[in-house]
Amino acid sequence: METHKTSKPLSDLDGKGRTSDPLGNGMTRHQESPLRMVVIIAFAIFIAELLSMLAILVLPPFPDKWIEIIFDALFLVALISPVLYYLVLKPLILHLNERKRFEACLLKAADDLERIVAERTMELTDANSRLLSEVAREKALQEEHKIILRTTMDGFCIVDREGRFTDMNDAYCRIIGYAREELLNMGVWNIEAAEDRSSVQAHMKKIVEAGSDRFETKHRRKDGTIVDVEISVNYMNVDNGCFFNFIRDITERKRMDAELIATKDELESKVAERTLALSDANTELIFRATKLECLNYEITMIREAGDALRTCISAEEAYTVIAQYGGKCFPDDSGAMFIMNPSRNILDAMSVWGPDSPEERVFAPEDCWAIRRGKRYSVNGPSAGVRCAHVKKDGPYLCVPMMAQGDMIGVLHLSLADSNGAHIPDETMQDRERLLTGLSEHAELELANIRLRQTLRNLSIRDPLTSLFNRRYMEESFEREIHRAKRKNVPIGVLMLDLDHFKDYNDTFGHEAGDMLLRELGGILQQNIRASDIACRYGGEEFTVILPDGAIEAACRMGEQIRLAVRRLQLLYGGKLLGAVTVSVGAAIYPDNGLNARDVINAADEALYKAKAQGRDRLVMAENAQAMARQDSGEQSDQGA
Repeated sequence: METHKTSKPLSDLDGKGRTSDPLGNGMTRHQESPLRMVVIIAFAIFIAELLSMLAILVLPPFPDKWIEIIFDALFLVALISPVLYYLVLKPLILHLNERKRFEACLLKAADDLERIVAERTMELTDANSRLLSEVAREKALQEEHKIILRTTMDGFCIVDREGRFTDMNDAYCRIIGYAREELLNMGVWNIEAAEDRSSVQAHMKKIVEAGSDRFETKHRRKDGTIVDVEISVNYMNVDNGCFFNFIRDITERKRMDAELIATKDELESKVAERTLALSDANTELIFRATKLECLNYEITMIREAGDALRTCISAEEAYTVIAQYGGKCFPDDSGAMFIMNPSRNILDAMSVWGPDSPEERVFAPEDCWAIRRGKRYSVNGPSAGVRCAHVKKDGPYLCVPMMAQGDMIGVLHLSLADSNGAHIPDETMQDRERLLTGLSEHAELELANIRLRQTLRNLSIRDPLTSLFNRRYMEESFEREIHRAKRKNVPIGVLMLDLDHFKDYNDTFGHEAGDMLLRELGGILQQNIRASDIACRYGGEEFTVILPDGAIEAACRMGEQIRLAVRRLQLLYGGKLLGAVTVSVGAAIYPDNGLNARDVINAADEALYKAKAQGRDRLVMAENAQAMARQDSGEQSDQGA
């Protein structure tokens, strides 16, 4: 609560230092100094006597006695008037002024008091509203807690310090079998079956000291039966102290525990009986587990080999993977993978692993029984069967053919170690055969896929007639070379070639002769370009050569070299010598003739048309390329001078 200061009490001094004393009628008496009153009276008497003497001296004697009396009365009034003024009138005026000031103070004090009362009333109203809302929430919370406690499946009860029940929920009444009204008149000792009243009270004292406890006990129901309960109790020091108890019926759990113990004993006896029987099976299980581990290792190796083979993009990478995983799958044995050559008359050893590499690295298909039979072939011992001609060493070995879509790819060969040429267990032989077959299946499939991918790629980027790259591959490669040239700040030369009078050549000698001419021109291009250059058939009888890092002089030299090689070409078709052939060449350079592939090729194409217009069988440079060549020639001349 806020304390407000009140105005000055009415008994305090006023503004002029005079004390105002409250009267019965609310008025104040003005206090005059006695010495001041004596001086005033003496001064009044002096004035009156002075006037009287002046009157006697000035005025004639009064003719009549009454006139003298009237005159004396006037003097008396003149004498008494100041006294009345100072003794009556002036105090009355001061009293009225003081009363006005007092009323003004009272009005101000009343306004301040009303304002303070209004503020205090608002504060009390807000506080009362908050208090009511808190009380309402508290009541709602208590009701929710009561609903929860009354509807929960576990029992709940409140016990005072004396051990008597003060409240409980319906679940506890169901557990104990008593009605709520009956339990309110009972104590804990009335239902406790494991302890008497003194023990219960002693236990309650321990709980008061500890604050909480959790224990199991037995309660006696109303019908006399005993129920096992688990009690979680908390002591709270409210309302002279009380115990909050949560009770759970564990009779069924106790019964199940007893049954579990009996079942456990029975199972232990049966386990003891079975242990003896399982000990014999354990050895067999260990043996099988070892076999499974070996099999799992084999499967893992085969899967890893398959994954590695699937990521290979060339046959050479696949050969390396086969050699690597062959050594992992057969660490003690030696082996090799032989691949059939394109002529299908020789098998070459492409992958070799193990300490003893095969003596025969190349052999004919008829030297291997697995290839001749088209299925696995094994020899276990010196006299187990006919040995393959390519196997020179004694001892067990395996040959597994690799086939894809009916086409023989090659054979996987494995020579088993530590046999000294003798027979090895059939189970070991079967394990090796199974693992080698799995490796062969992955190898033949992935090698066939690699060959198929290479074939498809060649079909997609190569011209089938000339074996040169096609136009799409050239455009992609040219864009890539331009990005590289930008980073390195180097030029790129471009040659556009066109066979002169090719249409007349076709009309005269036929399309087969024309195709032969195109193939020969493709061979000339492949013979005269560098390994880094890109030669392609641009379309029809037009060809393009991209020269990375090639200046205009190098491009012109190569163009002239190709032009002269074509002029020297002599073709024989149908027993007849065909006529001479010439080619026109247009040269351009990046970045002088354009900053992108299209502009540079267009510049080379325009130079090619100029070569055609100037009489064919010649090389013409693009205009910017000519200026650049002249500038380079001038710089070289200056340097020579």
